[in-house]
Amino acid sequence: MPRRIATMVSHIGAGRPDLAAELAMQNPNFYNVVIKDWVTPWTNEEGTVFVHVGFRRGRRECGGQ
Repeated sequence: MPRRIATMVSHIGAGRPDLAAELAMQNPNFYNVVIKDWVTPWTNEEGTVFVHVGFRRGRRECGGQ
């Protein structure tokens, strides 16, 4: 188990999930991957983690291929 994960597990086991969360947030991937994948379904029509790169104007798609 990676050291960071082991430390987070230890914090949670000790009743300090706040410290585990702080440790997770120190990693840039927490924001770039975890938060993006968690929030994306709320913000697209399909309700999935997959995002169309372009944008829509009326019925005609513009942008992304």
